Formats: sequence, structure tokens, C-alpha cells
Amino acid sequence: MFLGQGRVAALAADRGVPRRQLFGPYEEEAELDALFEARVLSP
Repeated sequence: MFLGQGRVAALAADRGVPRRQLFGPYEEEAELDALFEARVLSP
């Protein structure tokens, strides 16, 4: 699902462009969780 990327990203994904090329790393929930743990929860 492409919430903030718009129709162009959705069309590109439909045409076979790899998902990783369509948006930045900080839009992936797993990467945000890891970043939060490293910067906020770790001493």
C-alpha cells in the first residue's frame, strides 16, 4: 500500500519497479522500530 507516495509510485510498482526504489528507508516500519530502539530505548 502506498500511502504517502501517491499514484505515480503505485503505477511504478504495478509496472515492476522494486518496492525499495519507490520510497525512503524511514517509511519502513521495521527500520523505524530499529531506529527508535537504537536512539531512544538504548542507554
